Amino acid sequence: MKPYFFSFLVCYMYSFTNAQVPSSNNSVGNEFEKLKGKLEWPVGNIKEIITYQQVLENTRKSYTSCTPPPYLIIKSDSSIIVKASAGGQVSRIFEIEGTWSVMIKCENYFLVYSNLNTVILKRGDTIQSNQPIGQINTPDDKNLFTLELMLLKATKYIDPYKWFKPMEKTKLIL
Repeated sequence: MKPYFFSFLVCYMYSFTNAQVPSSNNSVGNEFEKLKGKLEWPVGNIKEIITYQQVLENTRKSYTSCTPPPYLIIKSDSSIIVKASAGGQVSRIFEIEGTWSVMIKCENYFLVYSNLNTVILKRGDTIQSNQPIGQINTPDDKNLFTLELMLLKATKYIDPYKWFKPMEKTKLIL
């Protein structure tokens, strides 16, 4: 994974989320906000979770024009079937550097799953929590399979780690 991947992704995503996010007056309510701290992890058999703070500290010199937003890097030791952490509608599917990203709209929030080798959804699909969205079947240089995850509220990036069920401290790399 290249250290500038997220800077590129941020600029790419901002170019369309800013213009296409509906107003926060939404008749569905704020059901997604009630899920804070309760979301299921999108993959099983997690070996490591790396927060953006760690990546930022290790790569600060490589970011010249913008700082990456909060995100998570989730690693597993086996091929990963990625599942939706919350229900919603597939807003975008796009390719960056040979892998796929899926953006799922959950009310006024967007969950972005990146580094997918295959995607089994199409734009506009309505999905349920725990429904498969794609797969990662290419390991990194340490033979781990990596999912990159971001969360936005409208166009503001927020720390996704706080939204998921607590994880064992042994798996979290800070």
